[in-house]
Amino acid sequence: MIKTLQTIDYHKEQIQTLLKSKFPAFSDNFIVPIIFFFIYKDIVPFYLLVSWLTAQIIVFITRIIIGNNILKKIDNLDKEDANKTFVYYLYAILTYSILWGVASIFVVLFADEIYTYVFFIIIMGIATAGMSALSVVFHALFIFIFSIISILAISFILIGASSTYYLLALFALVYTIFILGAGFNSYIYMSNNITQKEELKKRNKNFENLLDVTMEAIIILDENHMIEDVNQSGLSLFNAKEKSQMIGQTLLKYLPSSTLAKLHQAMIEKKDEAYKLELKKDSSETFPALVSLKESNIDGRVIRIITILDLTKVKEKDRQLLQQSRLAQTGEMISMIAHQWRQPLAAISVTSSNLSLKVMLDDIDNDEFEKELALISDYSQHLSKTIDDFRGFFKEDKQMEITSLDSIVNSTLSITKISIENKNIKLVTTLDSKNEFETYPSELKQVLLNLIKNAEDILLENKTKNPQITIQTKDNTLIVKDNAGGVPKDIIDKIFDPYFSTKKEKDGTGLGLYMSKTIIEEHCNGELSVTNDDFGALFKIIIKV
Repeated sequence: MIKTLQTIDYHKEQIQTLLKSKFPAFSDNFIVPIIFFFIYKDIVPFYLLVSWLTAQIIVFITRIIIGNNILKKIDNLDKEDANKTFVYYLYAILTYSILWGVASIFVVLFADEIYTYVFFIIIMGIATAGMSALSVVFHALFIFIFSIISILAISFILIGASSTYYLLALFALVYTIFILGAGFNSYIYMSNNITQKEELKKRNKNFENLLDVTMEAIIILDENHMIEDVNQSGLSLFNAKEKSQMIGQTLLKYLPSSTLAKLHQAMIEKKDEAYKLELKKDSSETFPALVSLKESNIDGRVIRIITILDLTKVKEKDRQLLQQSRLAQTGEMISMIAHQWRQPLAAISVTSSNLSLKVMLDDIDNDEFEKELALISDYSQHLSKTIDDFRGFFKEDKQMEITSLDSIVNSTLSITKISIENKNIKLVTTLDSKNEFETYPSELKQVLLNLIKNAEDILLENKTKNPQITIQTKDNTLIVKDNAGGVPKDIIDKIFDPYFSTKKEKDGTGLGLYMSKTIIEEHCNGELSVTNDDFGALFKIIIKV
């Protein structure tokens, strides 16, 4: 309590609560003094009562003026100046309590005991009301109670000088201790409540700030699907400058008609999973999004929390990584083309040299000459086809095409087969999938090429005896496996992570398998997984038709 009295630094809410309690101030400072005046007007000299009542009214008006001035300063966030002005308000309370102390002197001097009892009851009532009204600011309560009761007790003891007055003075002092103790506890309780409210506001503000810096848009809906709140990411996502543009709007405003059925089904099923949906901005521009829904019950009211992740940038990043992965394979492809071209170029060279020699010797047979030219044409067409196959691997598919797994494998092996076999790796194929489906063929070929190349690298790195790559198709499943011993158990769960590579010393990018999985699962509606069999790693692609 002593420590509290050493400084005047109250929260603005405490000061506002004290100053805005008009009724106690009006009753204690105006009505009660008038009642006192009429009760004692025939007992206490009239001029003393008039002077006393006038002083009370002046103090009351002064408190109102000072209080309004403090409230304006608090509203203008001038806390330091408000605290300085609040000291004058405490002086006004001190003056008010001293005036009641003077009234106690009047009563002891001029009234008999019955009127003394009446006055004592009035003072106890004022003290009790003061505890209720002033305890929010303990300085005000202490000044008021201590001043009024101390003067009352002194006047009873020194002027009254009887056992009755002594008992009243003692009771007043004991009651003072009780009131101050109860008032202090009330002050501490209210101070703690204000502190907790401030901490809660601060936490809520921090939470709001945290929500505003998240990449995901967060929208809160009521039970009628009307927007109640939205974070900063949500405003940016839907091209809104401020919350008022979205709050109160229906979510349907941001949903294309094609999306409504899917979102409605998601709300019915209430599954804890994200949905890929098309949404639209205020400009009606649509964009791909990953949407998740959660329901919560707050105060008996159902609210829906929707998180939205704009996939536009994510897809752009995947496109860039896909291009980077393709570029990383360019060198390998050029090497494979060199193997493919070596034999046809050598054959063309031999054939053209043979024809030149025969021309020089004038030993030309028309049929044989045409036959040799046909061979050169065949070799040239083979070279041209190799180039077309190469270009097919690196073109960006704009539209899906109908194809089959067998077709994908054959097209890929037309480029890779010679290169693999030249490295003494046996290539075994068992193709039994005639099912046709719609996909992006070049992307599927890129995945297959990457799996084959990885198998080739590990076989050569491990110097595997009788190295072999097996490719199998069956229905909608494609399997690529090797006999290099398998993927170590401590990394098998990481090999699809971006930038994770076991070939960093050999310039591995760590993008091949990551992009392979992305292509299969995001672009080709399939699944890519890896396991170890008895001989080595087994990669399985399942296309969902």
